[in-house]
Amino acid sequence: LNMDRLFADATFTDRKLPLERDYEHTYNFVHYLKVPAGFKVLAMPENENYTSDLIDYSLAYSQENNLVKYEMTVNMHSLMMEASEAEAWNDMVKQLRKAYRKNVELIKSN
Repeated sequence: LNMDRLFADATFTDRKLPLERDYEHTYNFVHYLKVPAGFKVLAMPENENYTSDLIDYSLAYSQENNLVKYEMTVNMHSLMMEASEAEAWNDMVKQLRKAYRKNVELIKSN
């Protein structure tokens, strides 16, 4: 359900100068998966949250009837990322990549 893999490729190596943004951002994505007739949800990923001075995100999965809802919210907290913060940023990106690889599992129902 991760159609918008925000920041998946946004790592920084050997950065010497700060990274400047025009403004703080909030991204909200909502995706739905309609469970096909004859199938049911076997497993969904756990909800996930990350918080730091630079960024926070939340990934939430829920099910209502035959719909699986995936919500992603990302808040960018600063206009400037110092070069010294690149390692913390890269660690966040690694965690986010892991979350993007998680799947909703469906099984054929009888």
